[in-house]
Amino acid sequence: MVGAPADPVRCARQADSHGTAEGRLRVCALADGALAGQGHPLTTGIACASEVNGWLETTRSIHAAGGIAVARIGASAGAVGLPLNEDQIDAALDAYRTAAEQAIDAGFDGVELAATLGTWPDRIGRTSADSGFLRDAVQALLNTWPPGRVGLTLSLPTTAAELARAQAAVRAVGTEALAYVHLQATGSGHATCCQPFAAGVRLAHRGGLIVSGHWTDRLAATAIASGRIDAAGCLGAAAAPPRPVQGPAGNSIWART
Repeated sequence: MVGAPADPVRCARQADSHGTAEGRLRVCALADGALAGQGHPLTTGIACASEVNGWLETTRSIHAAGGIAVARIGASAGAVGLPLNEDQIDAALDAYRTAAEQAIDAGFDGVELAATLGTWPDRIGRTSADSGFLRDAVQALLNTWPPGRVGLTLSLPTTAAELARAQAAVRAVGTEALAYVHLQATGSGHATCCQPFAAGVRLAHRGGLIVSGHWTDRLAATAIASGRIDAAGCLGAAAAPPRPVQGPAGNSIWART
């Protein structure tokens, strides 16, 4: 995967320079689906024709190299100011929905909701035992894209408490409707929680499972061959975020049409 900088054209150049194997998934992180109102600017990074055209250049570059382009929606950290009122929450869901619609025109092959540390689903989930916002955000994408083209990104837990909270979120969302779940490491302390959480998702989720972390090519290939995961995101330099080394042939998100 290649994480997109603010300039989509620069992202396209990065995609060219890094190279793309046939069928390799590349995730482009859009600005965010933030909250409207004072202190909650509403920006999606794909909200106008010029931005859509910029991302279209990016996706064409990825496709030309044989890759598959997925738009990560809501990747920016949420602003301070929780709790939120209903109007602000509705505005956030509208931002997710708009970004998902624009991603079609921008040539993306699918979308994934960012629910990693610091994003709105994560922040709101920490202030409430109810995972309603996360469910509604996922549904906003499913209302625009078929289930086989929608994924969910979560931070890989580093503590037992984070592990329990993440497992509860997966159960609440009902990830069986999604093409894949992507667990992304935030550091090196995830090793003890990686196996139980990944195993729990594998039991509950019918689609693909991507785990991003500090893999070597050999370890990633072993994990994929064992069936524990379907793709591995290899964390490297800051300029080159997670990149799956292999994916499941039968899953629709990996089969661009």
